[in-house]
Amino acid sequence: MYRNQREMRVFDGKAFVESGHEHVDVKGGRELTLASNDLSKARKFDKKSYEEGDLFRRSSLRSGYLAEANVDAAGMYAQNGWGSPGW
Repeated sequence: MYRNQREMRVFDGKAFVESGHEHVDVKGGRELTLASNDLSKARKFDKKSYEEGDLFRRSSLRSGYLAEANVDAAGMYAQNGWGSPGW
């Protein structure tokens, strides 16, 4: 999230937002205005309108690459152990 961004959207899962003594869980498919003093006003948004954008496609592709890299790294650990040279 960028520092000057005033809204956050949770596509899947849940986010925990805290401001001072106030906190709220924001579930998937909801957005929250951060500039507001009232964190309880999370509202629904249309996920499909964002899933068609360039940022979402690029993020999905990056997630796929990271998952593939993690599988490769796990294979190296399994084969060589944690104490192998270079790790």
